[in-house]
Order: sequence, then structure tokens, then C-alpha cells
Amino acid sequence: MADNTGRAVDPISPEENEALLQKWYGLRNLNARRVDIFSGGLAGDLLLVEGDSIIDHVLSNKSLRLEGISFQLLHAKHILETALKSLQKRVRGLAVVFFDPHRHLLHDGHSPESIPLLDLLRNLLINHMRSIGLRVFSFPDVRSEAWLNFISGNLPEMILFSLRTHSHPSAEFLQMSALFWFCYQGLNVASLDTVEFEESEAIGFVTKAFKPGQDKSPRDPNTNDASKATGTLVDLGQLRRSRDETVRDVLSSLPPLPTTGGAQSENGWLEQCLRLTHSQPTPIDHATRALLYVWVAHQYLLPYIDIDDRAQVAPSLDAQILDHVNNHLYPILIPSLLASVSGVKYTIDIDGHVFGYLVDGVISGASLGDLLGPALSGVVDQAWTASGLPSANLSVLSSTFTRVPNQNATPPRPAIRTLPFEHDVFEAQFPEVAVTSEPASSLSKKASSSVLLDPFAAPMGAQSAPAHRALARAPPPVDERARQKKLKRDQRQMAHLTRQAASLTGAAGAILQQQVIVANPTSTSSRAKPTQAAASSSSTDRAVPAKGKGKAKAPVLSKAEQIRQANSKQKASQAEASSDSWWRNQLEELKKFPEPKQVPMLEQMFRSTKAQEDWLKAEMTLYRLDLVLRSWMNDEDAEESATAERYRVRLLADIKTLSTMKGCTSTIRKSLKTLMKSLGLADIELPKPRDGVAADREPLFAFTKTWKKSKEEPLREYFPITETPIEFQLRAFGEHMDRSMDSKPDTRTSFDPDAWQATVLDKIDQRGSMLVVAPTSAGKTFIGFYAMEKVLRESDDGMLIYVAPTKALVTQVAAEVYARFKKERKGGSCWAVHTREVQLNNALDTQILVTIPEVLFDLYMNPALAKTWLPRIRYVIFDEIHSISEERGTIWTQLILMTQSPVIGLSATIGDAAGFNGWLESVQVAHGHQHSLIMHPHRYSHLRKFVWDSSSSKSPVRFIHPLAPLELRYVNLPADLSLESRDCLALYRAMLKMANSKSLKARLAPLEPNLFFESRATSLLRQKDVLEYEAALKTELNALVRSAHENERDLANETIELLAHGFIGDGTDEEVDAQTQYYMPKESIGTQLVSMLEVLDQQDDLPAILFTFSRNKMDQIAEHLLNSLIAAEEKWRATSPKWKQNVQEWDRWVKTQSKLKPRDAGKSSKRKGGGGAADEDGGRRQDEERGTEAADDGVSRLPPAGIQDPDDPSPEFSYCSFKKYTREELEEDLKELAWSNLPQWVTDCLRRGIALHHAGMPKAYRSLIETLFRVGYIRVMFSTETLALGINAPARTSIFLGDSKWLSPLLYRQCAGRAGRRGFDLLGKVMFIGVPLAKICKLHLAALPPLTGRYPISVTLALQSLRLLEGSQNEAAAKKAIKGILSVPRLTVDTEAGQLETTYLLRFGIDFLRRSKLLDADGTPLTLTPLATMLQEHQPGNLALVSLFGAGYFHTLCKDFEKAANKGEIARTIILILSHLFARRPILKFNKDHLFDHLKRSASVVVLPALPGAARKILDAHNQQVLDSYLGYAYVYATQNEDDMPDATTTPFGQTLEAKESPEDIPIITTLQQRAVRSETRSLFAANSGLGDVYSTVKELCTTARAGIHLQTFMTPYLDLPDKNTRWALNAALYDFFIHGSVAELSRANFIGRGQVWYLLNEFFLVLEAIQTALEQIFKRALRGGGEGGGDEVSGREHVDIDDVKEDAQDLLSGAGGKGVSAAFPEKPPQLPVEDWNVYCAFVSVRVDFEEKFKAMWA
Repeated sequence: MADNTGRAVDPISPEENEALLQKWYGLRNLNARRVDIFSGGLAGDLLLVEGDSIIDHVLSNKSLRLEGISFQLLHAKHILETALKSLQKRVRGLAVVFFDPHRHLLHDGHSPESIPLLDLLRNLLINHMRSIGLRVFSFPDVRSEAWLNFISGNLPEMILFSLRTHSHPSAEFLQMSALFWFCYQGLNVASLDTVEFEESEAIGFVTKAFKPGQDKSPRDPNTNDASKATGTLVDLGQLRRSRDETVRDVLSSLPPLPTTGGAQSENGWLEQCLRLTHSQPTPIDHATRALLYVWVAHQYLLPYIDIDDRAQVAPSLDAQILDHVNNHLYPILIPSLLASVSGVKYTIDIDGHVFGYLVDGVISGASLGDLLGPALSGVVDQAWTASGLPSANLSVLSSTFTRVPNQNATPPRPAIRTLPFEHDVFEAQFPEVAVTSEPASSLSKKASSSVLLDPFAAPMGAQSAPAHRALARAPPPVDERARQKKLKRDQRQMAHLTRQAASLTGAAGAILQQQVIVANPTSTSSRAKPTQAAASSSSTDRAVPAKGKGKAKAPVLSKAEQIRQANSKQKASQAEASSDSWWRNQLEELKKFPEPKQVPMLEQMFRSTKAQEDWLKAEMTLYRLDLVLRSWMNDEDAEESATAERYRVRLLADIKTLSTMKGCTSTIRKSLKTLMKSLGLADIELPKPRDGVAADREPLFAFTKTWKKSKEEPLREYFPITETPIEFQLRAFGEHMDRSMDSKPDTRTSFDPDAWQATVLDKIDQRGSMLVVAPTSAGKTFIGFYAMEKVLRESDDGMLIYVAPTKALVTQVAAEVYARFKKERKGGSCWAVHTREVQLNNALDTQILVTIPEVLFDLYMNPALAKTWLPRIRYVIFDEIHSISEERGTIWTQLILMTQSPVIGLSATIGDAAGFNGWLESVQVAHGHQHSLIMHPHRYSHLRKFVWDSSSSKSPVRFIHPLAPLELRYVNLPADLSLESRDCLALYRAMLKMANSKSLKARLAPLEPNLFFESRATSLLRQKDVLEYEAALKTELNALVRSAHENERDLANETIELLAHGFIGDGTDEEVDAQTQYYMPKESIGTQLVSMLEVLDQQDDLPAILFTFSRNKMDQIAEHLLNSLIAAEEKWRATSPKWKQNVQEWDRWVKTQSKLKPRDAGKSSKRKGGGGAADEDGGRRQDEERGTEAADDGVSRLPPAGIQDPDDPSPEFSYCSFKKYTREELEEDLKELAWSNLPQWVTDCLRRGIALHHAGMPKAYRSLIETLFRVGYIRVMFSTETLALGINAPARTSIFLGDSKWLSPLLYRQCAGRAGRRGFDLLGKVMFIGVPLAKICKLHLAALPPLTGRYPISVTLALQSLRLLEGSQNEAAAKKAIKGILSVPRLTVDTEAGQLETTYLLRFGIDFLRRSKLLDADGTPLTLTPLATMLQEHQPGNLALVSLFGAGYFHTLCKDFEKAANKGEIARTIILILSHLFARRPILKFNKDHLFDHLKRSASVVVLPALPGAARKILDAHNQQVLDSYLGYAYVYATQNEDDMPDATTTPFGQTLEAKESPEDIPIITTLQQRAVRSETRSLFAANSGLGDVYSTVKELCTTARAGIHLQTFMTPYLDLPDKNTRWALNAALYDFFIHGSVAELSRANFIGRGQVWYLLNEFFLVLEAIQTALEQIFKRALRGGGEGGGDEVSGREHVDIDDVKEDAQDLLSGAGGKGVSAAFPEKPPQLPVEDWNVYCAFVSVRVDFEEKFKAMWA
């Protein structure tokens, strides 16, 4: 038997295969990741919702009443709509799909009697989904042809599917097999029953899809990753058949579901239902008929009842009535309903409570007329009579059943009170919030012997303003060894920075030059001096600034100035003479070599300082042009079209450059014009230098003749172009066109900025805020450096803060600042770096601070800095500002709101920039700043895309025209989809070719290139001109696609089909899989990679970054590449005569060296520098660079040119380049990395110019390879997304290695944007290998998602704000920062909560802090505040920990810890509790029997054990307090703002439910109005189940709150804890690691990816350190009486870098370190209570034990 890949596999039985499926399912659950299902493009453009899963979601809602007589359809619809609307507004397309067998999944767990009722609800909800405009589809099975066709036609990427626990084995199997097939069909599966909505996110568990060709079925499950549980489920079909019989037995017992029907009138379905009931053969008894009559009456009554009057508690009915309804009425009513409601287009409503009250009224003796009134009861009677049913005697109900007094009490209204709170700053922000306060005694100052249990033992009063601990990486060194260690670390960091700075280049590719700045306090503008910062980022990088526009009067010079001027002229004359002599000598030297050899020699000469003279630079450029011309004429293939075109383009590019150079003379221009005439471009005028033509001088060489004057024709007949100049430029010259956009000279820069860049400069000069959105390479880098220089020049005090999202980007920006600026400041630095791992220079006394958001937040929140540091800030630059919508976005939002200075936001990838800017502008205006949006949509260098297809019979490189993806589906073109000039020409020619009528050709006539560019016929085309042409072509294409005429639509479709030919194929390409549109690779990506890199190298398309978003996959591919190179090299060396000769010559040279004196040999060795051949293509240094050296005796100290050390990789089998880097330097760098414990194969890769870049690599290694990539040594760089965010790693090509769920349109743009190095490349290339065609098309065509924000207000932020105000004594800057958050109109881009609602939220959040004993009535933070603030990133865990400490749990647990014999058990309990609070990794629950073997072999328990009972009780009380506080918010806000609340009768999908006007009073409605539950906080639709303002959980409050109350769980300090009813559990990884300390076991058993282990353990380690530090600060403050300094409570311990951990680990294992309990408290302070000391010792012990295991793993 063979699997789907053709491999032979052993046959297995259905039972064995089912066991494998169960294991696979269990491993999938264990390995499912809880993520935002919309992140990374997981959901795609079409999100599918499995129908029975969404209905199960409705049924599982605990607040919905469906039991007994209750059938609250209105509430059920609202639950359904709420969930679907939450999904719909987050995705472009939504569809609901049903599968016939999945009814069984819905039925499982319910009694057989209730199944008909479930089917009725199912049908009613299906009808409702269709009625509100949702797309609903039904399929026979998950493997049916119709379903497969639906997938291939719509290309969905995710389905939401419920993965709940089932009781029936057949249901369990059905669910497991459905999950398998969904994954196998390429769908990511999100567990619907676990999805929770947070702002723009939907957080849930996701099971990754299999990709076509992958083999990820349930066999061999005991691997490191569930995704590697490989092998084919060979007998899944047999297994299904063996169990399908059981499923069919279950389904056959159910009534069939009709698929047709549909009433033609509003009550037609009800009339049809009565007729069907009448036609049933089963006789209906009198009581049942009477109940049916009342049920019909309730249907006619419902339209007249207001929705708020339908909020009724369930009526108290006798058990006999309920039994009769369930066992007699429903069995005859439901089948008729099922047959009647299918396909109905009208709204159907059922309300069991209203029906019950009608029944109760009839039982009490009232007639239907008494209840409904004569008119309505007559309508009911008429409908009943029309059905043909016998008359119903309602009195039988009162005689048969007993009326029961109503025992279901109406829910009480909450009594809302708050604890007293008075604070001037905060109270000023919410004057409208009127609350009733409890007596102040409710939080009395009770005395306690324990510091931790007494809220007032260590208050943070105004005199205890903490020193800022975040400004030091660690406490001052306590001994010489520690001081030396710190010094070494600082030196290493500075060395890395210096080296990085040396590798950075400006936009023109020149090394940055540091400029010395002197402050000019009187200057208000930097116009007086051109900026070197801007110059280095320019598109031209001229050496001198441009002249001003107007003519200035010649200044009157003093005698001294005249002397200096004369001296300057003399020096210039001498320099010109020297350069002239140098150039003459160089020309003589060049002429000794053939033209091809002269080219690299000339390029080397351009780097000489002598070559910087304007005239000489122009003349050397002319000589290079002459070299190209002579090379063409001497080329044996000169007449071939491809060869001729290559030379023509090169010549025209050099002509364009030379004609605008400052030293271009009239003689040079004459030569250029002649050459242009020879090329057939005589009509095109040459552009002129900006400052005019230079003074004439004869070149020192004769330019090659190209024109025959006698015959007036070119010297060579192949010189001229063969098409019009316009078409030639469009087709072949696009990448060389002038890219400036309305650029003009500007005295502020040394280049001519484009119009948009000049606008940016103006806004900075005006001190305005701005959002700048421009693609990578567009030229936005200079913005930040211009602002920096302006701040530096204005004064010695002002400060600019540059915020970057990653530490790597911080390091790079800092290196660039270091490379650009130098300024002497007394007692301070020009620049500083501050992250949680690296601090260079003093962040408190600097002018340019480069940092990460978390550190800046700590600085903002430090009371000690509020008076002197905050007011110094002049500008804050937020680089990569789109990070605001990512996981850490909350702190970005907080910083933007708190920043009082102008801000500059920079980004290349913002979807709906105008929408995001609207919010940012509202914030800046509120802060008193003018704000602008500056957008530039065009890249400087185009990106050309290709797909690699190794199976192609032609070239493996397939070009992707930008419009080719439209072949799969036409969409609105994204704004950033651009066409090169050649793409525009191809589009026009394709349209013209497909135009099959005169009218269509006439329509296209204005787009004919020569006609369109008629006004530009005499000048070179510019990129600006092409953009106009592109826009016109796109407009025409869109018009054709949407035309009402079929022939015009056909033209558009055929045009796109023609452009797509060769990429998607024409239907005959065997290698294209028709179903998946996927180039099926015959070999692995790793195998194909060698060939692909060889092609790229030959085309000069290296360096390249190869993106793959799996570290394991990266390792495998990179190691495979290395091994392939080694194997090929060994094979070549074994048979190559050239290599054998090399070895012999090397051996002879070594013997020669051995005869030298030891001292001389050492010198020789040191000068070796790698030796090697002079073959520039092989990456060796040039002979001219190496030179030769000889000893005194004439013996060479270097290996002969062209001879290679046999131990070094051969250049033919490596990708390194030694042009700017020597092998000796490489060996030194590798020695530095030796302690990093890099795998040997990674080091071997580095020796061959291959590197791996991801966050799991040591920082020193990453820093090194970034530098080596910039200097050109590394030319193949593998990377995850770490190089996508602004890192200066310019590549010529970006390559995507296979697909990934994380590869989203946003990430694609960021990664692809690395290609096309400004200053190096005019064109970037993008290559796809192993990526499905559908995914490639999606990446190209999908628009960027709108940028969203993160809600910034939290209870912890309120506490921090009060601590800031209290500690700074309400300093003005601190007050401004806090008001900055509270006074803006909108807190985030997409929040629905307004400013007023936020003030209510904040007020009740403060009340929660009061009740948690963290705040006094006057806003003074109390004893346990540091535990909350130092763990501010971990809300709600931090506040839950405060509750445990405040309740004395740890005092009880740690009693007599120092003497206890069970210290280990206490430590494990602490770890268990903390694992429930911090660094949590949720997992889906699974059947442990399915993974018995997996768990049995493991030292891990995998699933985190339950909390101890006492701790659980305290945390339940914590959650109840959260519920009480936020219910108070909802109630007070709703009642005090009733007039402003939105219409409560509008459904999530926009339908307004209004009661009909009744012609007469309906008595029972009056009764219902009196009984109705009046809820102020709950949705009227949810209140339909009889629910008022009483809630069981915070989640219930959030999900059922009325419209206008915008409350979500994440906005509260509610801690979600798993229990037996939750679908999820917590991974025990941290608890397990504390017990066994095995990283391998975490990866194998707990499924923590090896790349994630470090981050998980480090995060938890920092939590432990923060807790210890917080306790120390509390004790110190208490021991000092709370009135003097007490350290810093701003943030937790600093993050630890992997390099430092590895270094520190050696100390740990060697026993180095301090003595005693801790450095802060070596022994117990006498005044500290023993119970507090025990708690402290226990936590220190836990931290030390965890640290030993954590750091030992890196030693």
C-alpha cells in the first residue's frame, strides 16, 4: 500500500488507524496555539463558519433559556447575530457552511426528546441567517465534490469549527475526522467555542492546515511537534466506513430536514403548520389541542409586544403542564413547524415565556378574549378555523391542570456604592460621574504586625518619590570582579555599536561621515546650515549644499578674509594640478589592460580622495562610458539583440548621469550628443547640470568615434534602437529613469528634496506633528535625522526621543546617530541608548535618546523625572508606528496619548492611513499641536516578482506581471500595486492585441505610448511621467472590467489572461495543480535552493534574504544548503586538476614559510588575510588591494595570487565576498562567538557567506551578521520576520521559502521591501519558491488591513498615574501627561468607547483599587502597590497576586518557612499559583487516554494542576469584586446617560424591532408590562430570557451588556481561570520546568517550540525577579517609616539578554556570587516581622531555584 506521495506503508487495521487519529487529535489539541485568528492572514479574505458549530455556540450560552417551556428565540438570535457580527466586521468575507452529518454533533449530549426542538432551532436560525443577508451553504459531507469545488472556487483559508467534548463515540469520531479533513484540505481551523473578542482581535485556538504535498497525517505521533506527526492515514476511508454505519443509525432515527418550502405571506408558514398538524394521523387529545390553540395565539400576540416588555422571568407552571407540553404538544407541533419554516423569508418568532403566561392565564380561568381582547382573539379563532382543526376548548386546561403561584422572583436591582475618593487631578476629569459613597470606615486603617497585611504600613507618599531603577541595568558593582565584568560588558556593547556604525551607508551608498555640531541657542531654524544628516539619506548625496534661489549681494570681505580666500584658491589650484597628474598616471596604467579588466580597476579609482574633484569625476565617468562603448564594439556577440540592448541601456544610463554632473563640460556634452545620435536618440535633449555647464577643458583621452560624418550614419549599424525612443525607454530603461518627484533645491539639505520631503522639513521647522507614510526606499529616513540635528543645534538642553519597536532596530538607529553626529556637552552626552538589556551613555542627560516603548513608559511614569526631564522633550519619533496594532500596541497607544511634545510617526505599511491619521490628529490637536498627514506612495526602486518552478521545461524562473494574479479573481487593485514602465507597455500591447473591433482600438488610441507621451518626445522620460501613464491604464482597465458591454468585459478578461500566461499557465502546464493552483515541487525546497541561488548569483541578484517563518524549517533548509555545497565541493576537488595544482602550490608556499624566522613567519601569518584568488566573481579580494609583501631576503610573506588555503571553502561553493572584509577578521569574529555555543554547522555556514537571523540567535551573532551583510561579506541570509521591521539589511532579492500561516499581506510587503537597496540597486527582485499560486495572488492583491489601536486604560495604569502624581507632588508635566490620556476625544482608532464613558470606567476602576487596598481615599498608593506596578505588563495577574498577598494566603503557606521540612512542596505550590497568573500558555483540553503513551513517557504533567482550594477561593472573590465594580460602572453610566444611549431595539445586524400598533388594548400586555424585568445594563434581547442586572461572571456582563456600554473582558482585571466547564486548560510548562529543568522535555512533552522556550522562561524569570524586588521595596519603605526614599517601583526587573545569561551562567555554576538570602537583605532586619520574612525567603528561594535551572541551560 502506498500513501499520497507514493511511499510504501504498512497496512494497518481500522482500529489501529482510529487510535492514530485519536493520538493525532490529542496532539493537535495540545499543540493548538491561542492567537488572534485574524493575525498573519490566517483567516484570509473569506472566513468560513461551520454552521452547526455556531448553533452549538448559541445553545451553550448559559444565559439562554431553552429548558422547560422556555424557548426564547429572540435571545438565541441575538447571541447568533452578536457572534457573527463580531466576526463579520473583522473580515472581508463571511460565509456559513453546513454539513449534513454534523447535525449529530449538535445533538450529542442532549436527550432524545429534545432533539426535535434542537432541529427546529437549527432551521429557524438558518432562516434567520439568510434573512439578515449572510451567505449560507449546505453540503453533503466534508469530502463531497460540491464542498471541494466550493473550496477551490472561493479559496478560503480558515474555518471556525467547534471542538467540544462529546459523549457519544460516533460524535467524537465525526468531529475528529472533520478536523482532519479540514486541515488536509488546506484550511486553518479555529476552535469556535474558545474564540473571545478583544477590540479588533478575535482570540482563539488555531490548528494549522496541511499544505498540498505535505504529509502530516496521524502516524508516528511521538515527535517534537504535532505538526510532524507524519505518515498517511492510509485507511481513513475504511475507518470512516467502519464508523459511518453507526453515524447513519443515529441519523436515520431523526426526522428528515426539508430543504424546500417558503411561505408567500407573513403568516403563511403558521397557516401551513396548522394544516400539516391537522393532516397528521395521530389523534390530538383535548388538552393538547387547547395548548396548541394557545401557542397559535401567542404567535399572533408577539408582534404587538414591545421588546422591553418581553423581558420576563419564566412562569411558574405545574410539572404536569410542562410534561404535557414536552411529551404531547411538541411531538405534533415541531414536525409541522420544521416542514413549514424551511425557506421562509419572513421573520419567525417564538417566546416560551409569553406562551407560558398565556397558558397560566387560561388555567386561572380567563378566556382568550380576556387576555387578548376581542379583536386579536377573533383573528386567532379565524386562523384556527381556516386550518380545518376541530375547535379547541380552553377550559379543559383549567380543569385538567393546577395553577401554581409564581415562584420565580424578578431579579433585584443592584445597589451601587463606591468607597470615598478625593483627588484634584482625577476628580477634575470626571465631574459628571455621580456616585453614592460608602462610609469611610469601610476601609479602616487597622493595625497589623505584618507589613504586607497592613495597607498603610508602607504608603507611597509624596516624600517617597522613587529613584528610577530602570535607568540602571543592575545595582552598582559590589566588588572589583563585578566592576570589571560590567566594564567588559559596556566595552563590548560600545564596540558592537561602533562596528555597526562603520558598516552603515547613506542612500547613495556612501559611508556616513560624522559631523560636529555646536549648539546655537539663538537660532530658530536650521536653514542656516545644510544638514549632513539629510545629505547622507539623500538620493544624490552631493558634497556641497545647493545654492539659494535668489542672487545675493557679494559680501564685503575684511583683509583677513581676503587672505583666507586667496589661500583657499591657491590650495584649490594645487589640488587640481595634483589630481590632473594623478589621473594621467592612472590612465597610463589602465591602458595596459583590456577593457573588461579596466572596469573594476576604474571603479576602485572612484573611491580615491583624488577623484572627488568635480571635473575629474565627470571625466572619469566619461572614460567609463568609453570603456562600455569599446567593450560593446569588441564583443563577439555585439549584434545580437539581447547584447545590443544591454549595452544601449548601460550607455544611456551613463549618459543621463554624466550630463547632469557638476563637472560636465561643453566638450563632454558634445561627445554625449554624438553618441545619442548614434543610438537613434538624436531628438532627445540632454538634461543639464543644475548649476550650468562647467568651464570647458579637453579630456586627457580621446573619446571613441561612433558617427560617420561623411555618410551621416552610425559607425556600427547595430548602434541605433529598433523602435521609437518612447517605447524603448518604457520597455528597457524604466529602472534608470529620473525618480525625483517635483524636487527643488533646498538650503536645508545637500540634495534636492522631493516636494513631499520639503513639506516634511517645513513641518519640522514649524514644530508640527505629522504622520509620514512612505514605502521602504522612498526616502523617509532623513526625516528623523533632520529633526535630531535641529534639536542638537537649537540648544544643549532640548531632547528628541526616538522610539523603535525592537531592540535590534534601536541598536541600528543608535549606531547611525553615532555615525552622523558628534557634540560636546558638559556633563552629558549627545546621544544615549536605553533598552532593558543595553544602556549606553546617560539617558537622563542626553539630547538624543533611542529606546523601546516599555522603557520610555517607565521614564514617563517616574515621579523623579516629572519636574526636570519631561519638560526637556522637544520631539518624539515613533518609528514603525503601525506596531500600535500589534500585541504590544497598548503601550504605544499610552505613549502617544501621554506625549505632550509634537510627534512624528513613520511607517511604510499602514492600511487606511487617513483613518488612523484622523485619530492621531485628534490627539495632537487636543495637545495643542498642528498635525499633518504626509503620504508618498511610490518606492524609489521597483520590485519585480518571480516564481521558481524547477519542473518547468523552460526557464525555472517565471515572471509575474503585477496584474497576472487578477486571472484567479478580479478585485479592486490595492493602492500600492505599482507597474514598472515595461509593465505599462506590456499592458497596453496586450489590450491592443485582444481588441477585436475598430471601436475598441479607437478607445485605446489615446493610450498609445507615442501619442500619450507626445509632449515628452524630446526629453528622457521620468518616473513621474510613467506614473501618469500607469494611472490612465488602470483607469481604463477598471472601466472595461465593469463595463455594461460584454465585448469590453471580454477585452479586460482576455488582456489579464494574456498577461498571466507563463505564471498561472494556459491550462496545458502539467506542473500546475488545477485544484490548488500550486506548483508541485518535485524536490524539496532545500534541494532546489542550490540551483536557484546559482541562477541568482549568475544574474548578479545577490545578496538575498531568504524568508521562512519557522525556525526549525530554517535550520533544516540552511543545513541542507551547507551540506549540498560541501558535497559538491568535495566532488569537484576530487576530480579537478586545477584544485590539485592549487594544493601543490599551497604546500610549496607553506614549506617556504616554515624556513622563515619565527618572528617573520608570525608577521606573515598575521598579514595573511585569507589569501586566495583574485577572481572577483568568487568573492576574493582584488590583487590590487592585496598588493605584495616581501621579507628582507625577498621571500614573499603572502601566498601567491590565486592560491587558496585548502582548509578554506572554495569560492565556487560559497557565497561570501572578501572585498571589504578579510578572512583574518572573520576568524577573529568567530573566536568572539565561541562562547555563544553556536552549532558547528552554523559557524560553517558563516564561513561560506551564509547566515541565519532570528530572535533565538545570540545577540552578538545577530549583530555580527547584520554588519557583515551590510559590508557585503554575507550574501545569503536566512531570516524570519526579524529583518522585516526597518533593520538596515539591504538586499537585492527577497526570497520566500514556502508558505506559512504568518505570511500575511502586511508581512509580505515588509519582507519584500528589503529588496532594492537605495544607493546600490535600481531594481529589487522578489522570488517565491514552494508558495501556492493562490497565496501569491492574495499577497499581491490584498489591501493592507486598517490600522487599529489597543485600548490604553487599565486599572494598573490608573494606579501608576496616581503614583506619578503623588510622588511628584502633582508636578505640572505629570498632570499634563495624565490629562493627555483622559482628555482626548477617542482613546484608540477603532474604540467605540468615548471620552465620557472612559471617565466612568476609570472612576469604578479606582473604586476597585480602593477595595483591593491599593489606594487611600486621597489617592495615595498603599503598601502593595509595587507588586501591581512592577508587574504592570501582566494585568490581570498582577492584581490577582495582590489579592492573594492581601488575603494572607502566602503568609499561611510560608509559615515557618525557614524551619519547614517541606520547603520543596511550598516552593512548588508557589510556582503552581504563579503559573496560573503569569506567562500563561492555554491549551485545548484533550482526552488523556488518547495520549496515554505520550504522557506516560514524560517527566512533565503537561496540564497545569488545579489551584489549591484556598487560593481558588481568594481568586474567585477577586473576580467577584471585579464583577461588582464593573457592574457598578455599567449601571451608573447607563442610568445617568439614558438619553444618550443608542436605540436598544436595534439588532447587531441593524434591524429595528418595533411593536405594531394595536387597534385596542390587549390586557395581557398590561400584565406583562407590570411583570417585566427592567434591566439598565443588559441588552433587551438577552433580557428576553428573564435576566436583569444580576450576572454570574464578568464575561456574562461583557457579552450581554446593552448597546452603548462598551465593555470587554480585557478592559477589566478579571482573571479567567480554567475549571471543569471550560474548554481549555493551562500548559504546565513553567511548573514542569521548575520540577525537572529539562528544555528538551518542554519541547517534546509540553509542545513549547524550542525557539519559544527562552522567551517563556525569561518572561517568568523576570516575574519572579519583579516580585522579589517589589517585596524589597515595600520592606525598605516600611522600615524607613514610608517617608524617605525607597527605591523604584516603576517597573519590573530588567529584561535579560541571552548573551548575558550565558555569561552569568558560568558564574552561577562556578559558585560566584553574593552570600546570604539576597543582596538586598543578606539577613533578616530586626524590625521586619517574622511572618513577612518567611514569605520573602520563600519567594527568594523559588527565584534562586528557577534561576539556577534557567541559566544552567545556557552554560
